[in-house]
Amino acid sequence: MFKKACKCGSLCPVSFGLALGVTGALAVFIWSIWAMYHGMTPAMMAHETTVPTWSTSSMHALLVFVKGFVFGFVLVLFYHLFSCCMKGMCGKKTEENCGCGPTANKSGTANK
Repeated sequence: MFKKACKCGSLCPVSFGLALGVTGALAVFIWSIWAMYHGMTPAMMAHETTVPTWSTSSMHALLVFVKGFVFGFVLVLFYHLFSCCMKGMCGKKTEENCGCGPTANKSGTANK
């Protein structure tokens, strides 16, 4: 389904979404474990934040995973929109700066 999108740019929407979602979920889960064992910070206690439990930590990590996946997926779709569909918008004056013109080599810099 996304083979055309993956060939057009260097990023695949599903892969990037999974990577962003897993990274966010791990960060939230690790922070929650830290907060369970070391206590809440004074700023969190001022906002009356409750100490996380295993069930709330898992639920928040799952929610962050879903949000990260959706955000990453949409971000890559916009990336492909701008990189593939607007490829011809580089003029001769900005061709050296953006690296997307016909004189660009594989490393992304313009040939002189």
